[in-house]
Amino acid sequence: EVHRIASRRNRELLKESQGNSDRLQITLESLSRTQEQLVTDIQVRQETERQLRDNRARMMRQTTALQEIATLRAVRLADADAALPDILRIIALTLQVDRVSLWAVRPQVDGGESLEQTAVIIPNPAVLPPGGPVAVPLAACPIYRQALARDLALIVPNVAADIRVAELQAADLQPAGIVALMHVLVQAEQRDVGILRCEQADAPRAWTEDEVNFLKAAANFISLVTIGQARRQA
Repeated sequence: EVHRIASRRNRELLKESQGNSDRLQITLESLSRTQEQLVTDIQVRQETERQLRDNRARMMRQTTALQEIATLRAVRLADADAALPDILRIIALTLQVDRVSLWAVRPQVDGGESLEQTAVIIPNPAVLPPGGPVAVPLAACPIYRQALARDLALIVPNVAADIRVAELQAADLQPAGIVALMHVLVQAEQRDVGILRCEQADAPRAWTEDEVNFLKAAANFISLVTIGQARRQA
């Protein structure tokens, strides 16, 4: 009888021990998950703080650049020809892109219009050599023209995936290795006078909203100095 009681007690102790072991395992797993979640939360917070710092630095750089454009002597004198190279250079340095250019809308003898490159800045010719077309008939790219007239700006992270710029690929974008771009329509007194082109080579680029707004603001400066020069020469 004593042996039977002892055996039953041993079984009870073993079962209790197993239950404690299972509860301990569950607790350890819960602690491990909590620790992993804590690490994830810390990493997310650190990434968010980094992005906020980067955004502040980028927007400060853009604000300073716009102030620099506004104080250019050629801008204050409404001398578009002299101002354009400096404006494009500031844009290129601020956005850290491979090519910035202005294409003016010019009338053709047949009554149509063409885009003529009037100014271009290529910060690093080793990455993106000069060259390419200097004039493009708008009749040759109706989809591009219609999209730009409708949207006023084309923001393209990857040119290979966007039909709106497909007509520019063979003659211009592909030979230069352009992979991402922002094109903004420049208007003066309700007329389309040009296209401000900001382009990136080598890899797609997800343009941020503040970068788009910066380029539009720069395009407004070009519009104002263009209007001022036209009035001064009238």
